Amino acid sequence: MFADFDVDADGAVFAVRVSFDGYGCCETPSIGRMNAEDSATLLAMVEEGAISPLAAPILRGYFRHNTDAIWSDALAEHGLL
Repeated sequence: MFADFDVDADGAVFAVRVSFDGYGCCETPSIGRMNAEDSATLLAMVEEGAISPLAAPILRGYFRHNTDAIWSDALAEHGLL
């Protein structure tokens, strides 16, 4: 699976789309934003060019919080819940 993210004007990270092997690409026009702390942590990792293991629990929490906007069966199958 892979996910494309963007950042809104307030600096909050959000998923634009998530693609799952065996499911296809889930567009996420009404998805929620990450909280400020998680957004800042992920953006710092991107700026440093090094995604650390701390990203996994942040992303799992984000996906769990947004199961209404992302295919929950695909999230579960890929161990993201």
